[in-house]
Amino acid sequence: MKLFLQFLLLVALACVSCQKKGAASGTPASLADLNRIVATMVTHSGGKLPSTNDVAKFLEVAYQSFPQPPPGKKLFLNPATQRFEFAEP
Repeated sequence: MKLFLQFLLLVALACVSCQKKGAASGTPASLADLNRIVATMVTHSGGKLPSTNDVAKFLEVAYQSFPQPPPGKKLFLNPATQRFEFAEP
């Protein structure tokens, strides 16, 4: 677990240092970004799917937020595919 937290801290610091100067705080992450975060967390946790709270904490460190879903859709983490998707509510 300690190694996993160290890895997350390293990735978060890399994300923060690579951001453009003057970038707005809370810029929305893309679905690809979210799915990369989930894949990384699943790999380092031995196959355990992270909660949306865990992903939100990671996004907060990287100065990003969840993307706004299109009208009539909602964002959810599909446990079968281990990916974020937009779907009908």
